[in-house]
Amino acid sequence: MPALCSRTSRAPAPDHLLVSALLNELEIATATFIKPAARPRIFFAPAPVVRPGGFFIIPARCEEGAGAGVGEQRFLAAMRDAPDVQFILDDARRNGYPPGQQRAFVMAKVLEQARVVIVGSECPEPVVACKRIPAATMEEALGLASRELGPACQVLIVPHAVLTLPVIQ
Repeated sequence: MPALCSRTSRAPAPDHLLVSALLNELEIATATFIKPAARPRIFFAPAPVVRPGGFFIIPARCEEGAGAGVGEQRFLAAMRDAPDVQFILDDARRNGYPPGQQRAFVMAKVLEQARVVIVGSECPEPVVACKRIPAATMEEALGLASRELGPACQVLIVPHAVLTLPVIQ
């Protein structure tokens, strides 16, 4: 079991792509579909890790689907019911949001700049409903990114991504 502490990793800034490399069962469970807030520190870091138009590729089984909790259901409803990402942002700024639904605002901020691919989800329907892209395998996800960005795109692999804050130089 990994220690529950922050890690930093120095790496050159990638052009467009971040691959979250979750290496064991505990971390995969922590990064399930219902935990969108596990990634914002990578997105909202002082220096962006993924350039606009790039991809976050996250392996997550999502065996619980969207989750049954009130917060998870509010997140799902906000993401699913919005016609687009801008609607989520505008609605939250205009009306605020109840507990749990702030996750939709954070994810919408990510989706405003980048695409999010969830790899290996056992429940791809909520992935799509939340404006993310499901992929069955890492090869499929990397192929999608490569087709969109070109074969020369750079990749940053972040092991233990839930516990790691990359430092871009």
